[in-house]
Amino acid sequence: MHGAIKGNMALHAALIDKKVPHEFRVRDGEHNWTYWRTALPEVLKFVGGRFHR
Repeated sequence: MHGAIKGNMALHAALIDKKVPHEFRVRDGEHNWTYWRTALPEVLKFVGGRFHR
């Protein structure tokens, strides 16, 4: 398991313990252009919806 995922999973567990509403997603793939080309539209929609007020 890659090092970054371990930290992300630990943060996810801490947020659950503190009952902080959040969304945690894990996707297969390397963080290369192919990965981001398919993920970025959804990520931007999610982030944009949170900051648009």
